[in-house]
Amino acid sequence: LQLIDASRHASGLVTDAPGCKTWTRHEFSNGATFGPISVCFRVSNPTRPFVLRWSPDLGLFCCEHDLQIT
Repeated sequence: LQLIDASRHASGLVTDAPGCKTWTRHEFSNGATFGPISVCFRVSNPTRPFVLRWSPDLGLFCCEHDLQIT
């Protein structure tokens, strides 16, 4: 995951601050679920909109999704 702020600065997950977590790889089979968990990012511009960029590791299948946060 990356958060892209209004200045187009991309920030990866922050895991070295209190309350900020990350996760390890999970296998989802037989209806398994995961989360929710809190994640943190550092932004250089706190003005909206933000874009949450998700680039999952799906082996041969790859895709990137941008989710607009307004």
